[in-house]
Amino acid sequence: MREALARAENSSLHPRVLARTGNNKQALALLVLALAWLIPLRAHAQDPSPIVRASHDAFEAKVLDQLAALEPDVRALWTEATAARDANELDRAADLYGAVLENHPQFDHALRRRCSIYAEQEFYSLAIPECRAAYELSKRRENVVTLAIVLSAPSALRDQNLARSLATSTLRDHDDDFVTTLSVCQVALNLQDLQLLGDCSAVLRKLDTNTWETQVFTALHHAMQGELRQAKAALELAHAAGLDDETYKTLSSSFEQAVSPEAYYGKRIGLFFSIWIAAALALVAAGYFLSRLTLSEAESALTNSQASARGSDSKLRKAYATILWLCCAYYYLSVPLVLLIIVALAGGLVIGMFYIGYFPIKLAIIVVVVAFGSVGAVLKSFFTRPNDSPPGELLDPSDAPQLRALLDEVAAKVGTRPVDRVYLSTGADIAVFERGGLLAKLRGKGERCLLLGVAVLDGLDTKAFEAILAHEYGHFSNEDTAGGNFALGVRRSIVHSAVGLAEVGAADWYNPAWLFLTGFHKVFVRISQGASRLQEVLADRWAAHCYGAASFERGLRHAIAAQLRFELHANATISEVLEARHGLRNLYTYTPAQIPDEIERIDELVEAHVNAEPSPNDSHPRPADRFRWAHALSKPNPHDEGPGRPCWELFVDREAIEERMTGVIRDDVAAQTAMVIPADAEQRVRRQRVLD
Repeated sequence: MREALARAENSSLHPRVLARTGNNKQALALLVLALAWLIPLRAHAQDPSPIVRASHDAFEAKVLDQLAALEPDVRALWTEATAARDANELDRAADLYGAVLENHPQFDHALRRRCSIYAEQEFYSLAIPECRAAYELSKRRENVVTLAIVLSAPSALRDQNLARSLATSTLRDHDDDFVTTLSVCQVALNLQDLQLLGDCSAVLRKLDTNTWETQVFTALHHAMQGELRQAKAALELAHAAGLDDETYKTLSSSFEQAVSPEAYYGKRIGLFFSIWIAAALALVAAGYFLSRLTLSEAESALTNSQASARGSDSKLRKAYATILWLCCAYYYLSVPLVLLIIVALAGGLVIGMFYIGYFPIKLAIIVVVVAFGSVGAVLKSFFTRPNDSPPGELLDPSDAPQLRALLDEVAAKVGTRPVDRVYLSTGADIAVFERGGLLAKLRGKGERCLLLGVAVLDGLDTKAFEAILAHEYGHFSNEDTAGGNFALGVRRSIVHSAVGLAEVGAADWYNPAWLFLTGFHKVFVRISQGASRLQEVLADRWAAHCYGAASFERGLRHAIAAQLRFELHANATISEVLEARHGLRNLYTYTPAQIPDEIERIDELVEAHVNAEPSPNDSHPRPADRFRWAHALSKPNPHDEGPGRPCWELFVDREAIEERMTGVIRDDVAAQTAMVIPADAEQRVRRQRVLD
């Protein structure tokens, strides 16, 4: 662009000029960076556009013709001076132009050229009189715009209003000249005049939009307005049109640096939050989609008699496992972000109080307490160790040797390792789980346990029991218990965090941590419960394959009935015992005076439960569907020919077990009500002394 500005005779201004233009506005800071390369153009080997080169050559030829008419020797001085200027030999060029003036003091071209050199050397006390003298000699456009450029230079500190007036009038009178318009744009940059820069860049685009000079000034105009996207687009066009790589990179970097910290980081924070939210929505969509496919996976058994019972063969199961792990990872990655938001909001509120000039101490204390309480509650949840205490009474193998043999037999039939321990509970539970560390479970070395509720054994035959055990062992075979620690850890963290927030009074809508926990919990439960449903369907296949659908259905119906019956019986019995204030040795054989009506119609309740539609958060499909799928999958099986012997025959002493479990129930009642129920029926209930 040097040749273009040479026409205006403002050869260049040194970058030191720019260092003294301090301005806090982002757009003006951008201009300073731009001027640092636009003005000292002699330092760049930038080729001008053809239109600029042609104008420059024509102008130089015209000047030489004028000198030739005056005196040939002066023409030689002029040519030598111009060569020195182009070689950046400024002192020599100024002396040679001075020699031209000694011969022809009224030659305004020489005055203008020496003015430009003085300005480039920052000798404004010498430059401005020279430019004014040239202007007085001739009001030609070159003299006008050169004077405007020098007066507008940041270091000149001269009449900028005159510079603006000269540039504006020149643009108005010569809007058909490309090079003159370039000079006006230079004045606009010096003055940081957004309006003038917009006008002159618009004229450049009208005259020739394909030059790199046009696109550079267009880019700078957009940048001054904070329109960096458009500025970058124009800069790309300039680069494609011939702008050199060094200048292109410098300007591109200046655009980035000119962005305010708020805009720069705000854009990236906004992008990060968009990705964060998009990831959450993607997980929700994936979970919903997989939940819909769960029923399709189960329904496939109706048309595929060869459907595998091995859950590890299910692509849907693998997809669920992947989504669950991603959900867990999303949770752990999101927690630091949520905590950062809490701290930032609390800090912002406190700082805002100082800014408004009113500092309510009580409110500030509440904000700080809530913020630190929330952070502490969430962090504490990560260091809370899971409760690995036994879920019930450990069964001595000598109390049920036949049970041990049956457990080993079912495990062999399913093709998995049998349980290591059996725990007895007071209710009607039948479930398997693993104890031990995550690595041990993943390597199949965890301690396998069976939780067996005493209440479920009454009326349960061994064939139905074996089918239920096959279902439970199916969870082991499908590795359902091995990979769940990550998900359980997330659930435990959510629960402990929520409890902690409630304790500090921060479990409310205004707390980002509470909003995140409640929202994530809803999503996670939906997805994990869908996975649980699929696990149950695949475990049902083991029961149907190994022991027949009829035995499985009979066992599951019995388990449902036992659960309903036990809750009704236990509530009625405890209420009666407490009211009558007498002891209770064996809850399981006790007959209350007032039997609940629901027990009389237990079959009706079971049927309603079997056919009831599960809630979205239910971890099991509808029992009626499970029975239908099992029968569709099952082949004729000897186990379906009739019930087996009573399960209580697997134990040595039923009464002793029931009495021990009744003791556990009595202890629970005492802990909850402070009412001690004695084992001896002749003794009376007494109130336990509670110490503060």
